[in-house]
Amino acid sequence: MYPLKHNNKDARFQTVPQVACDYSVSENTIRRYAKECGAIRKLGRSVRIDREKFDKAMDLLTAAE
Repeated sequence: MYPLKHNNKDARFQTVPQVACDYSVSENTIRRYAKECGAIRKLGRSVRIDREKFDKAMDLLTAAE
């Protein structure tokens, strides 16, 4: 992965590479999980992930294990 120039960890909507970097998971896996939990948002041609919704879904997923 390439280092990100701007990584605002407080932003609600983040890019796929930003979330992948935070979770240390591949971008394809992040896209798949975000689509499953309904956290994908399209802003024009840009794909963003709703971090609040995604983090809650990840907490539930990891709590189930």
